Amino acid sequence: MTDKRRPIKSRSNPLMIRLAKWLSHKNITPNQISLFSIVPAFIAMIALSLWQVSSLLWVQILLLIIAIAGIQCRLLCNLIDGMVAIEGRKVTPAGELFNEVPDRISDTLFFVGLGLSLISPFSNEASYGLALGLLASLFAALTAYIRVLGVSMGSPAFFSGPFA
Repeated sequence: MTDKRRPIKSRSNPLMIRLAKWLSHKNITPNQISLFSIVPAFIAMIALSLWQVSSLLWVQILLLIIAIAGIQCRLLCNLIDGMVAIEGRKVTPAGELFNEVPDRISDTLFFVGLGLSLISPFSNEASYGLALGLLASLFAALTAYIRVLGVSMGSPAFFSGPFA
């Protein structure tokens, strides 16, 4: 592991190692995995933004479970893309870009979904939910930008904090 990689305990999980090897042998690139991570993030955004719309408890619970599954799937993609790249020796010159940009898009989708969930569907009052979601996504993007900027200037990568 290099100091540019986030220390993740799951990276040594035998199931994750097998999955990364299997994907690597199927000619799936880390960049494809990174781009695919936007799909579960989009599904989670839709589920998060709609969970309050239904008055049926089972529909609300189902939508929240879908959102949780989307978030976990995105995290899995984020873990596996790096493993396929490093351990599968599939690092590309554009890999850093493919690793960061889909993550920021996914962050934005999650935070916008959360922000939209703060808007009460049956209220005429103004809500700042969408603005809060966009602001949170901006902070997440700035945190990643500052980390990458620091690494480019010779500092070690720092993976602490709520938006890291």
